[in-house]
Amino acid sequence: MSASDCVKQSEELIGILKQFPLLECSDDDELKNILKRGEIRNYKPGEIILDENSDDNWVYYLISGKARIIKHGKEFMVLRRIGDYIGKKGMVNGLIKAASVRAIDVTSLLTFDLSKVDGISETENIPLKYLLFRAFAETFAYQLRLASQALKEANLEIKRLKEELGQ
Repeated sequence: MSASDCVKQSEELIGILKQFPLLECSDDDELKNILKRGEIRNYKPGEIILDENSDDNWVYYLISGKARIIKHGKEFMVLRRIGDYIGKKGMVNGLIKAASVRAIDVTSLLTFDLSKVDGISETENIPLKYLLFRAFAETFAYQLRLASQALKEANLEIKRLKEELGQ
């Protein structure tokens, strides 16, 4: 790849990062710094991005394409928006740790090794840490909503069964 191709690719990636809801206010230098810490990975349709039995330390942000999260053999959700987040150890308390992720079509992801994030100085990479921690918070909030809904449904079922038994 020529130097001009690298510059063009970098400019395209910065344009994509500006579409991430969490990064839309970041300047080009901050986004370049984020790109330096990450790695772009491309997957073919049907290719496994994450296996539920693996033990990796990476987090993934969708750049393009679609990916299916499969938990216990069932589709849990589909990632399709730029900036959608997936990761195993990156998930708060491993809430969806036992899940596989498979590319639906040609899929590109910006990836980060979490084991290297703690070694980055605060002033050097505040936008990257913000991106990662904001994703954790959003994931936690989503999982909490799911758990609350499941608890509500379980309580309704308990109430129904008690009424059925005449208690």
